[in-house]
Amino acid sequence: MKTKNRFESMQTKLELCGKYGCLFLCILSIAEEVSEKEIDLQHAILICQSKGWLSYDFTVKDSLAILNYYTNKTWHRLELTKLPSVIKDNEFTVVKYYNSKTKYTHFKRRSFDTLVDSQTVKFGFIQEYYIYNYEV
Repeated sequence: MKTKNRFESMQTKLELCGKYGCLFLCILSIAEEVSEKEIDLQHAILICQSKGWLSYDFTVKDSLAILNYYTNKTWHRLELTKLPSVIKDNEFTVVKYYNSKTKYTHFKRRSFDTLVDSQTVKFGFIQEYYIYNYEV
């Protein structure tokens, strides 16, 4: 990939990722955890946007395709209002928070957040859980 293609508009993309990329970053963290390989963020943005899995404004269009690309596994996503009592080794959770006052949504892993001191998490509520699991 040519240097111009890698860096053109990247500052804007990183700004948008910082504002709206929480689900995308959660998905990449799951892929990295499963593959046990570090994922280059700049390359991931370019690949996922070029394939249509991630929109220009960082809306995740196909999280399962992203996970498949980075892990070579077949993935499924469950959307639940409550977590099951047991999370299996092939299951990974993302928590979706919503703040009705600000109308913001934020996604985070249960074990960590990509933001420091998210106000949506602090003052919002859990809207649902996504459980991503791969076929064993």
